[in-house]
Amino acid sequence: MLKHEILTIFRTLKKSKVISSLSIFGLAAGLTVVFLAGRYVYTEKTFDRFHENHHSIYRIEAFSSEYGSTCYSPNIMASWLKETIPDIKGVTRIINDGGSGLVRNLTYNSIKYNIDKPLIIDPDFLSIFSFRVVSGEMESFKRDKYSLALNKSLADRIFGDEDPIGKILAYKGESFTVRGIIEDPPPNSSIRFDMLLPIANIPDYADDAIWTNRTLQIFILAEDGIQLPPLQEKIQSGVLAAVEPLGISQHVNTWQIRLNPLKAVYYSGYSNDGICIHGNSKLTFLILSMALVVLIIALINHLNASLVKTFEKNKELGIRKVIGASAADNTRLLILELSAPCLIAFILALQFSTLLESVINPLLNVPLLEIGILEYAVLTAGCLLLGILSSLFPALQSSRFSITDSLKGKSLTGKRASVFKGSLSVVQFTASIVLIFSLIVIYKQLNYSMKEGSSNFDKDMVLYMPLSDRSPEKDRKIYTIQESLKSLSEVDEASSCLHLPGDESYSFLEIALKVKGREESWVQVNHNMVDLHYPEVMGYKIARGRSFSPELESDYGSYIVNETFADRYNIRDLSEAELNGSPIVGVMKDIHYNSLHKGIEPLAVRYFNSYQSRIVIRLASPSDHSFSEISTKIKGKIEAIDATAVSDILFLNGHIAALYEKENRLFAILFLLAVFSILISCMGLFSMSLYAAKSRTKEIGIRKVVGAGMSDLMMLLNREFLKWVAAAFVFAVPAGWYAMDRWLNNFAYKTTIDWWIFMLAGIIAMSVALLTVSGHAWRTAARNPVEALREE
Repeated sequence: MLKHEILTIFRTLKKSKVISSLSIFGLAAGLTVVFLAGRYVYTEKTFDRFHENHHSIYRIEAFSSEYGSTCYSPNIMASWLKETIPDIKGVTRIINDGGSGLVRNLTYNSIKYNIDKPLIIDPDFLSIFSFRVVSGEMESFKRDKYSLALNKSLADRIFGDEDPIGKILAYKGESFTVRGIIEDPPPNSSIRFDMLLPIANIPDYADDAIWTNRTLQIFILAEDGIQLPPLQEKIQSGVLAAVEPLGISQHVNTWQIRLNPLKAVYYSGYSNDGICIHGNSKLTFLILSMALVVLIIALINHLNASLVKTFEKNKELGIRKVIGASAADNTRLLILELSAPCLIAFILALQFSTLLESVINPLLNVPLLEIGILEYAVLTAGCLLLGILSSLFPALQSSRFSITDSLKGKSLTGKRASVFKGSLSVVQFTASIVLIFSLIVIYKQLNYSMKEGSSNFDKDMVLYMPLSDRSPEKDRKIYTIQESLKSLSEVDEASSCLHLPGDESYSFLEIALKVKGREESWVQVNHNMVDLHYPEVMGYKIARGRSFSPELESDYGSYIVNETFADRYNIRDLSEAELNGSPIVGVMKDIHYNSLHKGIEPLAVRYFNSYQSRIVIRLASPSDHSFSEISTKIKGKIEAIDATAVSDILFLNGHIAALYEKENRLFAILFLLAVFSILISCMGLFSMSLYAAKSRTKEIGIRKVVGAGMSDLMMLLNREFLKWVAAAFVFAVPAGWYAMDRWLNNFAYKTTIDWWIFMLAGIIAMSVALLTVSGHAWRTAARNPVEALREE
């Protein structure tokens, strides 16, 4: 019996190739999206759980009602925690030695290797975190500041089959010995690194004992079972007691200590803190929600196909009843036949998801974790259950027909059936229209962000070059390079700076502001160190006062502030104001030096020839030379002075565009989901139009006999489907507006949701639906009425 039913299933699939293919590929598309989204969510939700002590590891953070949140702490706090808080078993400081735009490199056998993330750490780092040492040892970090450890990928890239332990590498003009090789951090690690160095290597950080300088991140390992609120309170009160004799309690007291559990660090609200990568819980929820919507669309498509296949099979079921098959037998057979596409789709989805993984990983920015046999078993069972549940309705409905109705080929008809089938298409196209609408709004906001974010300077004419190191010797070479670049006819001006517009993290400093007639106060500002001609290179517009002058030696150390700074701190007369003991010589018009997610904050730009991390140049306009020609000339000038000074030459517009990487990824993901949902919806509509065309064949024949024309019949057959799309548009408008209005609230400066966006989304959906059903409508309307009437 089972063998016969299996053969029947395959015959049915072969007999209705078109409908079966639509059902299978629609389900496969939906399941592929769900599989990939499920693995993404699984990866996101397991971040940092691989650390053995993840439940007891915390990052020291702080919150101020005036200045917001920070994940950086004073260097001195690390030693203070070890000495003062017995509930803490381990403390490690972490600094990204490649931060502030610097691009580091290692040299071995005269070959230079760029590295993205060299971390400087305390020896407790590997006793707190569970990063496995593959070879070598890490004890040398406690006694030799010229020790380093590489991750396995970097070690393989540099040394190949050689044993790296004990090898000497050049880094920042010093010689370091490779002491250990560490397994690459897994995909679900928020802490990533290429190389580790001991913190003793940078005495400026290691010896910093100022409580108001927040320069690094501190992670602690607490005793098992420690209660978080009492520990936070103990640290907070202890810090205040420690700084009270220093007379700085009023500055430290504004910050409330917070211990952020390691498992929550990934979803912290920091976009890029230089140490940890951070996810977006809203994006995770959105991707999962959209994937489920696509799956629902695919299941509706499968249900539509099942209704058509049931209609085609009614006569066969009637014959089975005549020869003795019960309603239960027919129902079981239909469920098996209608569920078979789910199993085939499941197998295809596994293959599709594997093929698409290389495309999806860059969009999600997180390599997906592999899943095990148990997860595959659960997925298989879930798919079969979905197939059975989605097949129950057409199977049960068909089994209720009498033998006479079945032999006549009766199908689901009537107002209730029409409403049910129409509602399925309405749900499908509502989701599709919302996705199309969302795509248009996101694209419009991205264009707005790029245009508005650079409206106060000419990003397309500015190049920047990340520096490989900071040192007094390098500083002198930087200025020699700048003067050399000015001799090029393609270069209008050259300068250097610590930060650029587009840096996600400016130096956020607390510095003294003194205004005549007021008491000196401490203010928090975004702080930038720049060379003399930086404002001219960037094209900043001066609203009051002046820019830095090369003719005034007294300008060295002086400031230019933005309008927001001047307005917030009520600076009217620049001659009466000093910042950090230096004069404020000018006020520049506000610029969006950060992304449009945030409002413009106080900015202070200081003329100070130190701490520079980039050389910036303004190109002379117009130029008849290509970028590659200009780049070659610039590199020639630089290499003649210092071949190791810079690593690359880049356009500022690309740096600013990186601020909206998340939105670009969201746009790409939604684009894929919209394509999937529209294709699957069209498959469902195709099935339903085929169903409608077959069920109204005789009606069309009669209408043609009594004189109906092709246009009348086309309108008759298309009208019902277009009515469903119109209904979907009515539901999609408020849903799409609400979703995108909420999303745009993430931006301090945002575009508008215009009426034409709704119309465009509706027209696209209507056009796609019309193209899908018109083929069937044309073939049915063009059919010889004699053939249609003969079927009676």
